[in-house]
Amino acid sequence: MSQAAYFAGELVSTIDSVTWHITHNLGGSPSTITVQGSSPVADYSLVKMPPQLPDVPQYRFPLQGQSYISIPGEAFQYSAWITIVGLFYHSMHQYFHSIKPVDTKIPEAAACKECTIFATSYLISLTMEPSPTLSHNLSSSPLITIHMKHQLTPLQYSQATNQSNQVRLYCAFLDYRNGSGVWSNQGCVRDGGDLNYST
Repeated sequence: MSQAAYFAGELVSTIDSVTWHITHNLGGSPSTITVQGSSPVADYSLVKMPPQLPDVPQYRFPLQGQSYISIPGEAFQYSAWITIVGLFYHSMHQYFHSIKPVDTKIPEAAACKECTIFATSYLISLTMEPSPTLSHNLSSSPLITIHMKHQLTPLQYSQATNQSNQVRLYCAFLDYRNGSGVWSNQGCVRDGGDLNYST
């Protein structure tokens, strides 16, 4: 992993942690607290909902645009306050290029030692507590849906459309469970799309 990618990953982790800490420690008002906004670096949403709220059909972040994460309402646990922090990074994906497959937790990619991996879409981070109740397998619901519009450079698009190149698109995320961020596809399946988007 390049030094720039390492620092970008650490920055993502730090911003996520600080934003989560702020939201988690917001006062216990009897109503929903929502803070949303945008900066040159990222769009953000901080939500704290009391447990007595009526069922929410779904939570989508960000509310607008072609790249988003959607959590179905049946995945919410209404027994406690629900805290949700969402960050949509505008340009962080540009730092994740030339990723070595052996440095990932993507088995299919790791098998190709001479291949290179790069992020083809924006980075979106969504943290929810208590954790949503999701299906234990990827063939039933409720599942989190991620829809990402690809951000290919002209060179990347040219390489991807070149018939002599073999291109694979993965659903992947930065897994911070072991400290530093490692690209992983565990629990994530690319269900549809083309060179313009993935679901």
